[in-house]
Amino acid sequence: MGFSGGKLTRANTSASPSCQEPAHIPFPATTPFLPANKPRYTMGLGTPPQLLKMIALGVDMFDCMHPTRVARNGAAFTPDGLINLRNERHRADPQPLVEGLDNYTCRNFSRAYLRHLVMANEILACTLISLHNVHFYLDLVAQARAQHRGRRLRPVAPRLDRAIRGRGADGVTGPSGGDDAAGPGNRGNPA
Repeated sequence: MGFSGGKLTRANTSASPSCQEPAHIPFPATTPFLPANKPRYTMGLGTPPQLLKMIALGVDMFDCMHPTRVARNGAAFTPDGLINLRNERHRADPQPLVEGLDNYTCRNFSRAYLRHLVMANEILACTLISLHNVHFYLDLVAQARAQHRGRRLRPVAPRLDRAIRGRGADGVTGPSGGDDAAGPGNRGNPA
């Protein structure tokens, strides 16, 4: 028909990403029918495992509010899974969110300071954790792109596997901790 590309979306984009597996059922069946020489866009996804699955299926573009949404609730992505900065264990933690990740937040602020900002309801916490989370996603996709160019697409961050199948770095259950794992009234215990 001459379309400039193809869009894939879940049937119910308002569904919680913690129920993500059923959302992927139509994608493997539909992506082979989209033209390989045109961009493929997916909306309504957001967790690192979802992005990696879609990249493996040949999807080129995404929109995603997940990194900033979890940041607003005091949670940050790491290669070991989602961490909830409200947890007491971060009160005196001098480490950056991810050692060696080159972003403004990781270069300049400790988990303890970020926790302080979260607990004080400082808007700066949302900004700094959002910067980190978006950078984490960009880094994840850059790794996937590099592996795809080398035609060796496999799990980009093997430690994410534990977070995908079980518990995140702070024991948050569900795939990457679920969408609102650290949300108000739901401090790491998804329904």
